[in-house]
Amino acid sequence: MLKRAQKAYKSFQYKTARRWAERVLGLGRATQRQKLEASLWAGAAAYLMDDAETARRRFRQAHQTGANPGLSAKWFPKHMIEFFENAGQNSQGPAGEQSGR
Repeated sequence: MLKRAQKAYKSFQYKTARRWAERVLGLGRATQRQKLEASLWAGAAAYLMDDAETARRRFRQAHQTGANPGLSAKWFPKHMIEFFENAGQNSQGPAGEQSGR
């Protein structure tokens, strides 16, 4: 499902990318790495669909996995990377919590 999300994102099919990524996040058996990737694809797609709140929530979730997530300038625009980094600065605690407000 993550490969489908990635392929859809790279094909500018953001709604489809978000749907596939959200499916992964809904799986109880997803690994932390899969949750991280799914959160990044879902957040990026939401951001490009002008859904800043969902993008912020998914980017925070990515930061909260404990991994060192990052967005590549190869696939993500600079303004999205800045938004992602800002979401991480306001991210603490368990995934799903909104903190730093």
